[in-house]
Amino acid sequence: MSVNFNGINASDTGNLRTKNDAVTQTQKGVPPQAKATAETTAAKAQGDQVSFSSQAQSLKELEGSIRKLPEVDQDKVARIKAALANGSYQIDNQKLASNLLSFEEEIH
Repeated sequence: MSVNFNGINASDTGNLRTKNDAVTQTQKGVPPQAKATAETTAAKAQGDQVSFSSQAQSLKELEGSIRKLPEVDQDKVARIKAALANGSYQIDNQKLASNLLSFEEEIH
């Protein structure tokens, strides 16, 4: 069963226009000056350039340097593991409590 939408069905392709036909029909009423202006604007758009400030370039380089660094300081992890293993790791309770309170204040 075929469905007819606005007089068009699967077996009747004679009335269908291509996209290019629709564009051509639309442009028929456009004055030549408007066409030339549109073409000039399109040509200028292709030649546009972007330049970044030296600060932006420095930030980009810094970002690349940071990406090369490991996410975890393996030396620090090894030192803490060794201190935990031999019982010499000391926790500063005052500093820990202060940091927890600061974190809580930042959240709220």
